[in-house]
Amino acid sequence: MRAKLEQLAQWRIHPSSIKFPEDAPEFQGSFATISRALLAVPSDGEDGTDRPAATKEGVVHGRKEKSSSGAAESEGNSDANRTEHGTMRRMKMRLKSMGKGLMTGLLGCWGTGSSSSSKVAIDYKTVAVKKMRISREIARILKSTLREAEFLVELSHPNIITLNGFVEDTPNNIIWLVFPWVDNGSLSDFVASADWEIPERISLISDVADGVTYLHSQKPPIRHGDLKS
Repeated sequence: MRAKLEQLAQWRIHPSSIKFPEDAPEFQGSFATISRALLAVPSDGEDGTDRPAATKEGVVHGRKEKSSSGAAESEGNSDANRTEHGTMRRMKMRLKSMGKGLMTGLLGCWGTGSSSSSKVAIDYKTVAVKKMRISREIARILKSTLREAEFLVELSHPNIITLNGFVEDTPNNIIWLVFPWVDNGSLSDFVASADWEIPERISLISDVADGVTYLHSQKPPIRHGDLKS
């Protein structure tokens, strides 16, 4: 089990990086509860991409990026030389359409970076947190969850959900998987939200079939085993 945790270390998220708003919706499942939450990440960089946040242990979560040491050094120098004024201006432009309340909340998270000459602004992105129901068989639940995470980090397909990371804090009965949040809910919710025409329903079925075909094409093949709508 420890070897699995070490293997997935770059996707590990500290519990303190996730906040659950009081009015956040929850969806009850047989083995887990899905909750909408906010994941803390550094604000967008020059390239407009969210930079993964470091956990309290210093482990970076997010997908592994391939880069040369020179590129990494260049990025580090760029971050170190970024002025507070420039970062604030980009942050305000990005949040202009998102409301004054969110801006105020993010400015409250403004803190000192790794050096006195740099600042780090924290942003929050909406995620779906799959919180496993903990029983006496916590070791089995952790093993199953890590197995699911291990599969997901290796997959890349438009019809297969992306894993943002996982949270493991078994002394506090916390075993979570973190995914991007989608506003239209589950497939069942989406289908029930309107009187869809036949071509639209066929398109949904085709998307599901494409995802399953991708799973079955893996070596060895991956069986979903829990398809439902």
